[in-house]
Amino acid sequence: MFQRIRIAASCLLLLLLFLLQVKGFASFGFYNLLPNRNNAQNPVVPSPIAPPAIPKNVPSEPGFMSFVIQNMTSQPDDEVYVLTFGKNSGGDAGYLDIDTMTGKGTFTIASSTTESESFSVLYSDLPVLDAHSRYIQIPQPFESGRMYFSIKYPLILAIGVDSMTGDPTIVDPDSSTPQDPNTNTLYDKVEYTYNPDPGSPIKTNLFINPTAVDF
Repeated sequence: MFQRIRIAASCLLLLLLFLLQVKGFASFGFYNLLPNRNNAQNPVVPSPIAPPAIPKNVPSEPGFMSFVIQNMTSQPDDEVYVLTFGKNSGGDAGYLDIDTMTGKGTFTIASSTTESESFSVLYSDLPVLDAHSRYIQIPQPFESGRMYFSIKYPLILAIGVDSMTGDPTIVDPDSSTPQDPNTNTLYDKVEYTYNPDPGSPIKTNLFINPTAVDF
């Protein structure tokens, strides 16, 4: 039903893991083929070209993981939104608040009044690496998360309550519910877990689902 955002090549994941172990950061590019949905009100044409090479000048700073993002959707850069949320090492749900000057993100714990639109960033506002690539930096306490990409509109996510702890949780959009405010918005996501390796003082573990696995 929804478009798929795919990693450029499977071997890139191996490179990504190698970089994490050696330098403490990772970089990879997304491209969007959008093969599965053609919304009559908002058609998106697949890009016919392969993704450009990943630039070599990706910032590398201790405690951060760098994501290189490439817009291959055929949509203008100022019509693609990026939203990241997840949990920190303490289990708190929160959003990544991105500084568009540096690309650095800060984990902001969600509350009952938190609005997801406040944390959606236009791709065109992210720091530039080259003509085809921009980036964000995710801090290490942001242990597990989902990075959503949406076309033309920022996603509107509700705040729920964890039935076990009573703490706030962030509710994913639901494509099967017509009342969901995102039902006419094209979007997809990637998921990741990013945390220190307890058996090594220099390694960091990264696990990725490079496109949605539960739509």
